[in-house]
Amino acid sequence: MKKIFLVVNDLVTATNFRKDLMKTLHNLGHDVAVISPSQSNFVNSSEVLNDSQKLSFRHIHIFINRVSLNPFASLKYILFLSKILKSERPDYVLLYTPKIVIFGSIASRIAGVHKVYSTINGLGYAFASQSFKAKFLSVLLKALYKVALSFNAKVFFQNSDDRNYFLTNNLVDNNKSLLINGSGVNINEFQPRAKLDQRYIFLMIARIIPEKGVYEFLQAARMVKQKYPNIVFQLLGPLESESPAILPKTVSDWNKEGAIEYISQKSDVKPYIANCNTFVLPSYREGTPKSVLEAMAMGKPIITSDVPGCREPVIDGVNGYLVPPRNSHLLGESMLAIYEDEDFAKLAGVKSIEIIKDKYDVIKVNKFFMQALEIASKKNV
Repeated sequence: MKKIFLVVNDLVTATNFRKDLMKTLHNLGHDVAVISPSQSNFVNSSEVLNDSQKLSFRHIHIFINRVSLNPFASLKYILFLSKILKSERPDYVLLYTPKIVIFGSIASRIAGVHKVYSTINGLGYAFASQSFKAKFLSVLLKALYKVALSFNAKVFFQNSDDRNYFLTNNLVDNNKSLLINGSGVNINEFQPRAKLDQRYIFLMIARIIPEKGVYEFLQAARMVKQKYPNIVFQLLGPLESESPAILPKTVSDWNKEGAIEYISQKSDVKPYIANCNTFVLPSYREGTPKSVLEAMAMGKPIITSDVPGCREPVIDGVNGYLVPPRNSHLLGESMLAIYEDEDFAKLAGVKSIEIIKDKYDVIKVNKFFMQALEIASKKNV
């Protein structure tokens, strides 16, 4: 039995993205733990904590502010995490999200943990935004990544663009870097199901921040509604209080205007995906978006940005459309095209399922991941 610790910045998000991996590791006889804040940034985490035994992991609390740049708070987190790791002595430490990858790698080094594995699941705000603050952060992060990733045994990238960026900038050794097909999707859980809402719905699921393309979705909705006013545009996801964010009043005004239907964060998004006709994610940059994979598994055509991560699972003109980022007009044109071509939309949905089964089935993804870690032999996975 091995002790395998996942270090994350949000408990609920981690269980949504990694629950299949944690269950598989537990079923193989390993001791699985999640180190994260007890409170989720997005939804009530008490249910997850209560069900942690059913989800096959134990939880260890540690506080971290996802967006704070306070160096003293950062140092405090690193020292506290290293103390936990020294006490628990895990065999493997798995790190997710930029800040955790950097701080967790350093803390693991201090604690003497050598089997450290990071997943670069997107580069985040610093590399997606064009603001001066983001550009400054990207310079700082590159320096920190170079140091932190030198302490890793392997580094997993969810798309080839991110991997090439890290290799070109000498942030990671080539022999340490591996390409993985996102987090995968459970095709037994996410399956096509009957659409109960008879309205035509374009659905977007994302955090309500500019870098997800929320403003472009809004503008495209207004454009399409000029021609087809009965089409519905649903925006589902958590409102955030931390910058960069879109104010709740702004979203409420859009809702009152009738441009969109806002739906707050849900623990189960399957009913909403089932009721949509087309799934949309006009994000500026991703790892490999889990929401897109889930929609594809449920047989939906996809419209997303032609940017790193988003373009990985979507073949333009096959299972949907790729559009330039930050271009609401072309996004709206693609929405009109898929609405007006029912035959293509149906075929695109079928192709989405085929792509998921071929590349993104969570069983295949986790099998590759565990073989790279040498946690389990091939015959046992």
